[in-house]
Amino acid sequence: MIPTRWCAAALLFVTLCPAIRAFEGRRADVSGEAADWDRTFATLVPIPGDRVTLLVSPGEKAKPEMTRLAAELNRAAAEMLARLPGVSGAQAKTVTVVVEPDHVAQGHHAGEIGEAVPGKAGLHADLHLVWNPHDLGAYRYTLAQTLIARAGFANKAPPWLQRGAALWLSESWYGRPWRDWLPLFAAAKVLPAAADLLAGEDARDASAPLWTPAAAAVVDRLPGTTLAEKLAKPPSQEAVAAILQSLSRLSVGAGLDGR
Repeated sequence: MIPTRWCAAALLFVTLCPAIRAFEGRRADVSGEAADWDRTFATLVPIPGDRVTLLVSPGEKAKPEMTRLAAELNRAAAEMLARLPGVSGAQAKTVTVVVEPDHVAQGHHAGEIGEAVPGKAGLHADLHLVWNPHDLGAYRYTLAQTLIARAGFANKAPPWLQRGAALWLSESWYGRPWRDWLPLFAAAKVLPAAADLLAGEDARDASAPLWTPAAAAVVDRLPGTTLAEKLAKPPSQEAVAAILQSLSRLSVGAGLDGR
């Protein structure tokens, strides 16, 4: 019996060896990635602000576009926080934004790519962006998501209303005010249904470019002037459906009031 058990244990060990080596190798890779990011972070220089600190490579700091970007993000954060009253202490600490040289570096440091993406939890930066003067709206939107999460609203509404809240705060969507898209989407009959916006997960045909402005319109029309007031209680499906129905009647060139 003992030899049989010994043989079984030996066979199990041989079987698991490749998986163990792979795990150890991956753990070493993760450790190496963290060390590489630490070294990169140590070389960055700040462009400080009251609300946002931009971290750039030394050669980028003197560029006028970086100064303008830092000023724009600080101004945007101040405007958003005005509609997020009660944010204080750790929630109001400066947002750290790293300007990455390209999407390869962004993916390496943040784990995903995009115009602007959140930093990995527990590491140095809140956001990682790749500079493009046409992407200021995307930077504002991701900054709004960060501020909403800090304010504790991230789990107080369905995911689509959270996205709508971020756009309601950040205001710009693909180069124009989010309100300007609604008549176009209404004419194309691509507005979501109330059940879609209130669902706990994305539908298979969900589209962030098309649905987020509609979600922002829902948040805009909820009672209250601050996000805390608007998300004080979940809206009913009937209330959301009524808002979306009013959007469906918009004509191209009309505002949200139909004029």
